[in-house]
Amino acid sequence: MHKFVTRNLIALLLAVFAISAYGQDSPESIVLYDPIFWKDDLKLKSEQCNEIRAVNMEFYEKILDTYEESANDSRELNRALLQCSVERSNQIWQIFSPKQRKKWMKLWHERYTEVGNDG
Repeated sequence: MHKFVTRNLIALLLAVFAISAYGQDSPESIVLYDPIFWKDDLKLKSEQCNEIRAVNMEFYEKILDTYEESANDSRELNRALLQCSVERSNQIWQIFSPKQRKKWMKLWHERYTEVGNDG
């Protein structure tokens, strides 16, 4: 069962990456990771951290509910997990101020788009 959940979460992340590559939003505007890890860089206020934690709790509860409802249908499970991730990303993006969004995109670019680009 643990392998199943792990495999589906990996599939979810791959699907989010694929959608970000083809979606209207730039990949930098997709919030895949918990921004609280970068709260100092983003200058998140404690109120924003609390809002993000609440969004994360809701996200994890939805994942558990989704797993309980769709454990036998991997396609439906992947679709629902992807939808939960997109909703979480959008909610967190709305919590950021315009300046924090710009900083998030810069952090994303520095950490994830230049990896392996030797020239």
